[in-house]
Amino acid sequence: MSEHSEPPPRELVRDHEFRASGPVELDLSNGLGPIEVELAESETVRVEVRHEPEHGYPDWRGGLSGLLNWVSEQFNETGIKPGNGRGNGGTREGERSLNAAAEAVQQTRVDMTNSRVAVHPPTTVPLRSVPLAVRVHAPTGSRVNARTGPGSIRIGGSSGRLSLQSGSGSVLTDEATGTATVRTGSGQVRLGTMRAGLQARSGSGRIEIAAIEAASSVVTGSGSVWLGRIADDLLVRSGSGDITVAEGTAGQVELITGSGELQFAVGRGVTAEVDLTSSTGSISSELEVSTEPPGTESALKLFGRTGSGQALLTSAV
Repeated sequence: MSEHSEPPPRELVRDHEFRASGPVELDLSNGLGPIEVELAESETVRVEVRHEPEHGYPDWRGGLSGLLNWVSEQFNETGIKPGNGRGNGGTREGERSLNAAAEAVQQTRVDMTNSRVAVHPPTTVPLRSVPLAVRVHAPTGSRVNARTGPGSIRIGGSSGRLSLQSGSGSVLTDEATGTATVRTGSGQVRLGTMRAGLQARSGSGRIEIAAIEAASSVVTGSGSVWLGRIADDLLVRSGSGDITVAEGTAGQVELITGSGELQFAVGRGVTAEVDLTSSTGSISSELEVSTEPPGTESALKLFGRTGSGQALLTSAV
């Protein structure tokens, strides 16, 4: 008699579609897996919840199985069968353990009230240990509130207001026309053009932002910070990471790092007031520097401090 291996688990996916007359508010969360949002011209919101074990911790199956086995043992020790005690409770409990992933997908809350779409996987034990992927397609300009644990967050297209938080996953976005708040513990942050102000916080992840067009702040514990173009007031603080600005054109800019290097490029044709200090590192400028104040007020004022790193003032490419 030939041996038969267990059949592979079937694909677990759930789809929803809602009508939308314009931008909506997306309230999304996910325990273990990623959240992906794609924004485009559309009159519908499409939501997909899928079981994706590769996004979970390596031992998620073992932890789930162990918990269910413990529950089963407690019932056996007391002589009580799970269920109604009429002979099929144990079988049903076994089926539930095998179909935990399917149950997690089915118990995920997906609904739309007025213009607010909510997607929240179950938070009860053991279903919260099942890794899921949440994917949403919504109209351009929609507001996004998304939270994950170790999972990544990706927002494609032009969004309105953003509030994004990840424990250790990366956060990636395109343009945001509304105010944006981004927080991550150790994941990388890569943002597009922030047109209405940004507050970004990271414990140790690197932060990259294409452009900042309104007053903003960026703070990281040990990660480095790279900024493309800035045109308004900005505060950047890093405990030990480097801070680089590729082009500064306007605003009061304050850059502070404990031991990282500072590099700031002034936009072409821009007159800037500059105050750079390094406690033990060197300071250099590739631009002509004058101690005389300019005849008119400068649109760009730069204040930079580093404890032991070097500071460089240069011209934007």
